[in-house]
Amino acid sequence: MFIDSFTFQDFLIQPKSRSRVKSRSQVDTSIKLGNLELNMPVISASMSAFDTINPFSAEIDVNFAKALSNAGGMHILSRSAKFSNRFDAVQKLIENDYKVGMAVSLSEFNENRYLLENTPAVISIDIANGAIIDDIEWESNWPLIVGNFATPSVTTEVQRFRGNVIIKLGVGSGSACSTRVVTGVGYPQAGLVYDASRVSKLPIISDGGVSSVSDFTKAIALGADIVMTGRLFAAAKETPWPTQVINGDFFKPYRGMASREEKKTKKFVEGASGYVPYEEKTVQEIMYDLKDGLTSAMSYCDSFDLQEFQYNASFVSSSSHHLESSVRLKQI
Repeated sequence: MFIDSFTFQDFLIQPKSRSRVKSRSQVDTSIKLGNLELNMPVISASMSAFDTINPFSAEIDVNFAKALSNAGGMHILSRSAKFSNRFDAVQKLIENDYKVGMAVSLSEFNENRYLLENTPAVISIDIANGAIIDDIEWESNWPLIVGNFATPSVTTEVQRFRGNVIIKLGVGSGSACSTRVVTGVGYPQAGLVYDASRVSKLPIISDGGVSSVSDFTKAIALGADIVMTGRLFAAAKETPWPTQVINGDFFKPYRGMASREEKKTKKFVEGASGYVPYEEKTVQEIMYDLKDGLTSAMSYCDSFDLQEFQYNASFVSSSSHHLESSVRLKQI
């Protein structure tokens, strides 16, 4: 069987001929899923680049998590720290009214199920292949994220995933993920979100493939309830890894959780390591950029809220005209 699909670069959102939205300030970008309420439909990827462990105190650096919560989004603490350290950090953040999530392995989820279900935070079963997850009935009002999947029909499996469950979509689409390179497995992210949303009976997170503000707005327009991205936040001022100078330019390190450096082995490596340009932007400034792009796109589509945006959005192929959409001025 062969499925024709597309990426974020292959299409544009078509504007309406008339819009009731006269100002972007009229637009509501908030999302509510159970007890989780976000001012912006943005979650950062659960990667150690955002919550490094202090080698001297063993405490997790939570400055990035605080900054993203204050900016209207949410960070999910990565699996880089021990379960007990992650859980303690989540508890402290909750006590100070920060919105936060916690990534767990499948074994950690099964072993600590009661504790997790009674924690007022988002829990994310963070594994590469969600197909190995058995049936789950989640009774907490705080969402359980399960993933990752690259099969659109998984969003219809309400008997398999019962309760307040969100499906995380994306295999091999992240900028620090090499799954498609080493296995050939995946599904173009934009097409995956679009196909899944057309049949979905469960909320959707689009994870990966977002390298620009326009990719983010397109993911929402295609049907994602929330977008998860690491690349857009990797060079934020609040990320704990130090800035490095390479050939006179400033960068911050960035690597996938399945990279050799994270796994401490050369076996079954499906992640990459590298650097992203450092532009001295804070998390708040990055979120402003995302909100400006989203609210502007919503105004073009005559939409006052996210649900209306997804209903009104229509799309036009642009794969053969991609240069038309790029800035072609000489930078001086």
